[in-house]
Amino acid sequence: MKFVVALAFTLFCSGSAIAQATKPGTYYVKESVLEERLAPSSTGSITNRIYLRQKVEVFELKDGWARVSKYYDGSIEGKNGQVARWVSAGGLSASQPK
Repeated sequence: MKFVVALAFTLFCSGSAIAQATKPGTYYVKESVLEERLAPSSTGSITNRIYLRQKVEVFELKDGWARVSKYYDGSIEGKNGQVARWVSAGGLSASQPK
């Protein structure tokens, strides 16, 4: 019985990893809140927050991060050069959460 429970848990966890954003396209936020950052990193400046069930367009994926905006002039954010908004790809789903 313990084996069946462990197997079910493993399948559930691996299935949720597959559900994250894996290529450019339309996705939905599956977390209650996702922070948009100005770099594909947990240390990137937070510029906005998006919420559960919100629809986003993913333009690019990089090291577990999804770019959800086009590049724009960073002076708007107090930065030099071009910037874009990034979220954790694991917080996105191809299907809209209930």
